[in-house]
Amino acid sequence: MYSSPLLNIIFDWASMGRAVNGKQVTTNTIINAEKSMSDDMKTVIKNHTKDILDAGGLSLMMSIRSSKSVETVLALQAAGFDSFFVDLEHGGLTMYEAGQLATMGIAAGVTVFVRLPGHNVMAAAQALDGGAWGVIAPHLETPEQAGMMADACMYPPIGHRSASSTVPHFRFRSWPTVPVRAHLNNHTMLICQIETERGVENAEAIAAVDGVALLLLGGNDLSAEMGIPGDFTNEKFIGAVDRIIDAAKKQGKHAGIAGIGSPELMQKFYDRGARLFSLGTDTGAFVASARQQAMTAHKMAG
Repeated sequence: MYSSPLLNIIFDWASMGRAVNGKQVTTNTIINAEKSMSDDMKTVIKNHTKDILDAGGLSLMMSIRSSKSVETVLALQAAGFDSFFVDLEHGGLTMYEAGQLATMGIAAGVTVFVRLPGHNVMAAAQALDGGAWGVIAPHLETPEQAGMMADACMYPPIGHRSASSTVPHFRFRSWPTVPVRAHLNNHTMLICQIETERGVENAEAIAAVDGVALLLLGGNDLSAEMGIPGDFTNEKFIGAVDRIIDAAKKQGKHAGIAGIGSPELMQKFYDRGARLFSLGTDTGAFVASARQQAMTAHKMAG
């Protein structure tokens, strides 16, 4: 059972027959309190993005590369995003800053992921223990790589993630070990980013790995690997996207699209079965909005 100093003190008082607020505290009192907390576990520990995807809904995500203040969480929520990922592959933020954003996300009901700087199993554990609801493993190409990452992200019996009693997902409450680990396993998302032709070839085998939740197309890198950088309407590229989506669907997993901003293509891929869409970066969104406002203001001068 996960414990806290406060609960330990209460148990000590109960065992000594001490009175709290004039009432005798018994072991049964504590057990009943624990049961109430366990009943509430599923409403407290929630990955909102996974709930959306499991219901067949549309999930919107953004890459965060420079915004490290907690206001970022509320700003994206107000803009209509249910999730974002802290980009440790391309951005300059730290794991500590990722954890602060993720913890705020838990409080606000916004799902936060961390894109890792490679297939680093220790970084995956740090990100999850810091409050992330999942990790994005970039440039993932084989089921063996997926299995290694799933092993690091999932508690036994699926994987070998080490237990911590202080992860923010619990909101520092106490629940029995077995159900809380099972619940976290069900809500933790390993997102495998497919960005190479080898990854496309192995997409179905990757999706079949226990613990993998979603296949995420990396459009920019994949098109470059194919020798058609940015040519997202190329039949070869469209075929690769279809193959990734079909692989995910066949294995009962989710599919997502990143790096493609064309509304027409996004609609096409949505109709094919993709349900998570990553829409640019924080810096890009800031520049686009600032540019539009500046252009509007400049029109005053003719």
